[in-house]
Amino acid sequence: MIKPSVVFNDGLSPIKMDKTELIFKNKQLLIQPQKITYETMELTGSYATFSNLLEAPKLEIFLKTTPNYYGDSIKDLLSAYKVVLPLDKISTPSSADLKLTLQFLKNTAPLFSVQGNVNLQEGTFSLYNIPLYTQSAQINLDIAQEYQYIYIETTHTRYENMLDLDAKIALDLNKKILSLDSLVHKIRFNTNNNINMRSYSLNNAQDNPQTKFSLDLKSLHSIIQAGEDSEVFRRKIIDTIKAQSEDKFTKDVFYATEDTLKNLSLNFDFSNPDHMQWSVPQLLLEGELKDSAYVFRIKDLKKIKPYSPIMEYFALEDGSLEVSTSDFINIDFFAKDLKITLPIYHSNGKQFNSLSLFGSINKDEISVYTPSKSISIKVRGDQKDITLNNIDLSIDDFLDSKMPAIAELFSKERKEKPSSKEVQDEDIFISAKQRYEKAHKIIPISTRIHAKDVVLIYKKMPFPLENLDIVAQDDRVKIDGNYKNAMIMADLVHGALYLKAHNFSGDYINTILQKDFVEGGLFTLIGALEDQVFNGELKFQNTSLKNFALMQNMINLINTIPSLIVFRNPHLGANGYQIKKGSVVFGITKEYLGLEKIDLIGKTLDIAGNGIIELDKNKLDLNLEVSTIKALSNVLNKIPIVGYLVLGKGGKITTNVNVKGTLDKPKTQVTLASDIIQAPFKILRRIFTPIDIIVDEVKKNIDSKRK
Repeated sequence: MIKPSVVFNDGLSPIKMDKTELIFKNKQLLIQPQKITYETMELTGSYATFSNLLEAPKLEIFLKTTPNYYGDSIKDLLSAYKVVLPLDKISTPSSADLKLTLQFLKNTAPLFSVQGNVNLQEGTFSLYNIPLYTQSAQINLDIAQEYQYIYIETTHTRYENMLDLDAKIALDLNKKILSLDSLVHKIRFNTNNNINMRSYSLNNAQDNPQTKFSLDLKSLHSIIQAGEDSEVFRRKIIDTIKAQSEDKFTKDVFYATEDTLKNLSLNFDFSNPDHMQWSVPQLLLEGELKDSAYVFRIKDLKKIKPYSPIMEYFALEDGSLEVSTSDFINIDFFAKDLKITLPIYHSNGKQFNSLSLFGSINKDEISVYTPSKSISIKVRGDQKDITLNNIDLSIDDFLDSKMPAIAELFSKERKEKPSSKEVQDEDIFISAKQRYEKAHKIIPISTRIHAKDVVLIYKKMPFPLENLDIVAQDDRVKIDGNYKNAMIMADLVHGALYLKAHNFSGDYINTILQKDFVEGGLFTLIGALEDQVFNGELKFQNTSLKNFALMQNMINLINTIPSLIVFRNPHLGANGYQIKKGSVVFGITKEYLGLEKIDLIGKTLDIAGNGIIELDKNKLDLNLEVSTIKALSNVLNKIPIVGYLVLGKGGKITTNVNVKGTLDKPKTQVTLASDIIQAPFKILRRIFTPIDIIVDEVKKNIDSKRK
């Protein structure tokens, strides 16, 4: 036959042949084409046979193709016989070696079967509409009237920068069950989708290079000098806003290689179109499609933890997660019994070491909250709003936290500390940038925390606040809080926290100290926390110290000194130690409270001095100058001066008192021995740099931040 064509199915293009031989032998007709094509496919080596011609004719087509780019032609050919390969958009050299059989029976449709394989070379294709790359893939078909099996075996099959697997897939089209076993080369899902979707690389890392934006402070001065109205200043603002918007939190949610996770399996049951189910047994992952809603579950986060850097980053140990959606636009989730130790406490004093979270995600916002609504979070674009109710925050736990997300905030591995002039230039630029954003209605990238009825815990002392507002923006954190008429202001800049708290009452101080220690008065605190050392100055006025073992011990000591008894105020100690005004310059580390300068002006006693307190043991080593009656120059001849009394400024009689022991059981002695007097100061200087110099600098910084 010369140039015949054959149509085997109404849905197919004709098979064309240049020359074909028909050979009838042994009751079988052999169709032997010499050159044959189907659409763009060359079918060299293909042939067909007819047998059982008189009873139940059977047509067997032996279809062979040479490797070439055929697109979806092979798939379309098979689909005409209701053999649906889950592949499309094939852009890879492919070849086929198939046997198609048609058995013609009386009064019934022909029986169809196909056996053989389709091979794909390196290239791309889609599997169930998922775009993939593969180095090679082999699809084996075993389809008959009673069963339909498709087996797919691939090498280095990749999805973007997220998956690289050697996969073996078994698909039972009759039972509608799919199973997958794979050798893992790489599985990676990152919070930064730019990493997920970039070109594949096996080694581009678990290290998560953080692209955190920061201003180049050394080059900022020339821009500041050009003036806020200059083009170079405006361009710098625009470039900064753009860079900040591109700055992404980058951390791997899941990361595994063949060294950490050798294989992974997946089961998928789509036998019931109204309730499809899937599972990954090794990781206790499962999901379902039911009532037009997709549900995904992680039943045990412990199974994920070895492969989840983000769980390690937030020190998340265990829990479960369920996510549901009907359209992948509106998503609800529930995280249950998350085992995570946070530096926060319930109002009853119980620490948050386990919590559950509800949440939803839509195109406008992300919302997360605890069942009691004690914690709620809303994310709209680049703005994050966090609300806390009746929560206690332990600053001690926060500073000592081993959670990497917290610990890195205080890491000493940071850039060179900027000069005061560079910080001043930065302040000017940030203020101008924020004015620009407001004028042009640009929503700034910020995190805002509002806490109501919160208690801060520092050195085991509670600091209650009715309201606390924290705003993190432009690498600065601004903090404002209040308790009745008292106010607290703080700024976190370049790892240093600058604090001013003023108008606090004596009752508030008693609450902090958890004892009835002072009566009346107003208190102001100014200080800075840097490298886990707090340096500050506490000022107070019109207050009385009560129930203070050290003070009572000193009064008892004074009562034993004859030279002081002459001038003793009969009311000394009756109403506590009454202070007209006073200040204490101090520093606090984890182990020590250093008292650089004590200066108290009282109605009956003036006290000045310095010293050190070992916090864990409440151990004291203080040197105090205690002055009693003032302006005595006109009556000095009446005073029986003894060796431990000296005449101070303004005619005050002063004695040196050395204090040791503990806060609860102090031991005092009067001395003029220089080695004893100097001992506390030497210890103080060994532990702390000059605190008064630091505090003076802190005051300047606070004034500049809150102009």
